[in-house]
This record gives sequence, C-alpha cells and structure tokens, in this order.
Amino acid sequence: ANSTSSVKKRIGSSRDTISAKFRRQLRGMRQKIDSMNPHFVRCLKPNDELVPDYFDPVMIVDQLRSGGVVEAVRISRTGYPQRFSFS
Repeated sequence: ANSTSSVKKRIGSSRDTISAKFRRQLRGMRQKIDSMNPHFVRCLKPNDELVPDYFDPVMIVDQLRSGGVVEAVRISRTGYPQRFSFS
C-alpha cells in the first residue's frame, strides 16, 4: 500500500492542476498587460437604417452603456484612475 501511494504521489506531482495552470496563465497575462499601455477603440453602430450622417442618440447611449463606457466615464470623473498625458 505504501509503494502504491508513493507512485500516485509522483504521478500527481508531475501534472499541473487546472488551478495552477490558470494562475500561471493569469500571471503571464498580467505581466503582458503591465508592460504595455493599452488603449481601446469602441465601434458604435450609428443607426439601424444604415443611413449615412444620421445618429440615433438612444441607440448610441444604449451601446455605450452596454459596453461599460458610461460607467468608465462616471468612475473617471470621480478621479480614481490614473490620468496619462498624451502628446
């Protein structure tokens, strides 16, 4: 019984758990993000009719809300995030 448990222990220790793999991937992703200056562009659909130069304000606001932009602006106005100057 003792040799069986040591074999299982060796086999188990050589494999990554899902949690360990996730933590390693998350750490790698954070390192990439921290080494960059990410900027995001949001594309908005101006109207359902596909008419040029017509913006449906209700549709635009709904897209901004669902994309989290309105909330990000609200938080930004309270002064929490860092502000970067752009040249």
